[in-house]
Amino acid sequence: MRECIPEGDARGSVQLTLWREPRASVPLTRDGLPDLGAMRALGLTAQADRWSARLNFVCDYQLRDGATPHGERTRLVRALCARYGLSVRTAYRLIRLASDGGAAALVPRLTRRRGRTCLPRELQRMLAEFFLDQRRPTVAQVYRCIVLRYYARTGDLAPSVSTLGRWIRANILPLARTAFREGPRAYMAKMAPKGFRSWADLRPNEWWVADHRRCDRLVVCADGQARRPWVTMVTDVHSAAIVGYCLCERPNTASVCSALRSAILRYGLPSHFLRDRGREFTARRLGGKPQRMLAPGAADLAGASRWPARMPDECESPGLWAALGVQLHTTNPYHAWSKPIESIFSAFSRVYERLGLGWTGRSAETRPEALALQIKRGLLLRWAEFQASFCEQVGDWNESHVCGDRPAPPVQMYAGHIPRIPAPETLSFLMQGERQALVHQEGVKVAGRWFWADELALLVGCRVRLRWDPADPSYAYVYADGDRVIVLEPAERLRWGEPGPALGRLQRGRGQQAAYLGAVRRQIKGATPAAWLDPLGEVRAVAQRVRLAQDAAAAAQAAARTEAELRRLSAAAQAGGADCAQRATSAPEVSAAAAEAADQEAMRRESAELRAAALRARITHVALARVTGWSRTKIMRCLTGRAARWWRTDFDQIRRALVVVQAEGRT
Repeated sequence: MRECIPEGDARGSVQLTLWREPRASVPLTRDGLPDLGAMRALGLTAQADRWSARLNFVCDYQLRDGATPHGERTRLVRALCARYGLSVRTAYRLIRLASDGGAAALVPRLTRRRGRTCLPRELQRMLAEFFLDQRRPTVAQVYRCIVLRYYARTGDLAPSVSTLGRWIRANILPLARTAFREGPRAYMAKMAPKGFRSWADLRPNEWWVADHRRCDRLVVCADGQARRPWVTMVTDVHSAAIVGYCLCERPNTASVCSALRSAILRYGLPSHFLRDRGREFTARRLGGKPQRMLAPGAADLAGASRWPARMPDECESPGLWAALGVQLHTTNPYHAWSKPIESIFSAFSRVYERLGLGWTGRSAETRPEALALQIKRGLLLRWAEFQASFCEQVGDWNESHVCGDRPAPPVQMYAGHIPRIPAPETLSFLMQGERQALVHQEGVKVAGRWFWADELALLVGCRVRLRWDPADPSYAYVYADGDRVIVLEPAERLRWGEPGPALGRLQRGRGQQAAYLGAVRRQIKGATPAAWLDPLGEVRAVAQRVRLAQDAAAAAQAAARTEAELRRLSAAAQAGGADCAQRATSAPEVSAAAAEAADQEAMRRESAELRAAALRARITHVALARVTGWSRTKIMRCLTGRAARWWRTDFDQIRRALVVVQAEGRT
């Protein structure tokens, strides 16, 4: 290292002196050449061996250079470099040093031992702890927060920021920098060891991979809004063919089923299917979640930084895949590099999406400025136009694009393959959607439509197992009561002011419900004792009060009828003539009947008063029978107005009994 050091003389003039850091001393012979024996004795064996190898190279070159014709010197130098293990640049440097300084100039320079630093051990630990943080502090921040504070406490001179930067680059490996500053996911993606699988080890349709991807295009949807569509894609690993796809505004299980259905019906069944771990791929009709994901054990959670961890293949619940003879596999969570479809997504985007209208770029940094102008001028594709264009792109990919190091396009690599295609009806049955649904008064709602059957009238408010075919939404199936299957049809809407089939459907349903409710009422009526149904006695008390009120109303009506009859007879008696005389002869009989009716009415009235008094005092007929010595039947006849001719005497005794029972209650 050269430095210019100013030196001042007595007259104040400044003179620049070149200063070179002195080399470490090397023992020399009298001829000025390095002493190899002395160098090895001093522990400089490596420098001695390197000087000897350099000297042999230069001597060999000088011996051959004189006999080398013009234009062959470069070939000579390269041959000697291959023989002595040197680079061409180092060889020319050694030749130049030997010609300028002789053999002594070839001695390797003794430098400081690498890896040594002036930073104390304690400070190094503090620097590593502060720097290896997910807040990702810069070198300048580490210098201000750690280095300056440390040396302010010790009082020593602090090193420079560049020294700190060199220490960080030399002592903190990229492995630790990625793991601690960027996080576990970045470590797994960038630093964890990974294996390599070759497509050449497979056959067509041996492995399929499926996943979602959001396209880097803006498309005008049906509602007039510009959105980035999603594509659910199924690819073959061996040929990189896009065997099936489905475009949608938001990925779901229906889009996965549509892509798989088109792929299977065109290219046949694969031997292995590698699916993503999203809920769209782990729906019940597509195999469901692995069983150990639903109920992890202690062995699963031990040592796992995040659940769910990778499930072995024997823990999968394949469902329809077992029926189709396909082995199901599930990818690891947050391991995008384990899915070969990711590289196909990237290649497809580079080849086609960048050239289309409405390309948005993969991120905000790569978004083109022309996109805003295309949106303003309405130059974006409609949904139908985008579907047609995407279909052409997939066809061009399969027919003419060679992906990676594969020898031919996907269609040619599929040549000679005999597909194993199942019956469409079997595939539709196995891929039926299934979920628990609540039966409403309108029926069951499937994909935005109401379905109904007369048998659902008795299941309103119940949850049933519902299955339907997304490719044929004209029917749905309800599984109830074990093996009972109810076929549902789309429910017709009611029309304003017009009776139609929909109204008849409602009437049939209500009739079934009424018949069922009547049967249930007849079946349960009288099964429970009345006292058990009214544990507090409130129902009986209210019933007795209502019965007394009804009896009083009946007595009042009878008295009113008697008085009306008496008034009518009196008016008739006052009339003149022979009829009046004849009626006068029968007056004693009428008077006797009226007197008897009045007596009965008085008996009913007093009986009602006695019942009311007993009810207010909460005195039962059992207590009255105990005081009077009568039977319970006689007590009940008196209280209900059915006493004998001497009812007045009986009522007097009951009044006295009421007084006695009340007195006993007060005492």
